Amino acid sequence: MPTSPNEVLDQLVTDSAKTGWATMTIPLALFKAFARESGWEAVATRRGDSSVSKLKPTVSAEAPVRSVSAATGLEAQLLHVDGAHLPFVPDIVVMHSDTVNSTATRIWKPSFGVVHSSAVQHGVFIVGTGRDAFLACAADDTGLRFDPYCMSPADSRSRDASSLLTSYDDVYEHAWDEPNKLLLIRNRVVLHGRARAEKGEERELTRIAYRTGPLK
Repeated sequence: MPTSPNEVLDQLVTDSAKTGWATMTIPLALFKAFARESGWEAVATRRGDSSVSKLKPTVSAEAPVRSVSAATGLEAQLLHVDGAHLPFVPDIVVMHSDTVNSTATRIWKPSFGVVHSSAVQHGVFIVGTGRDAFLACAADDTGLRFDPYCMSPADSRSRDASSLLTSYDDVYEHAWDEPNKLLLIRNRVVLHGRARAEKGEERELTRIAYRTGPLK
């Protein structure tokens, strides 16, 4: 049985391997210290941003250009991998809320058959736009890379892959129903996104993406 904060958090990471996510109630500062001691690298998911970001439901007109919020506003987001547009996709995404709110985070783990299908493994997407655009598949040896907001299908297999990865079943809805709730997501294993938010919802999550290297 874990007897120290680091052992508890080690167990949280281990538990996340089973479903692609795990949750507990803990101050964020304790998790950040654990991540530093584990040698994890916090990375920004948008150019020019801090590695620590604040997520708030935002109407489209007020959201950063080309962000998920700019595309969806307060409506439910299509499920995605954070940082899919980066050369190296983060391994772990952590979200934390100091307060209770009523807007869930939705999570879906695609089946083995979907992830290892020819469409997902070999369909080619154009990732991003302009001079920073590159080609990639929706999965590789280290896991998923899929975000329908920044990835455009470039062939018939990638169109099939996009259909497979937006046809959700058995979606888990994580409730932010306690103060200091922390959600750890294995970003290369599952897709996630915010549920529909009500206008004026007092919801603010702190998000940190990490590159960790191999995990248990």
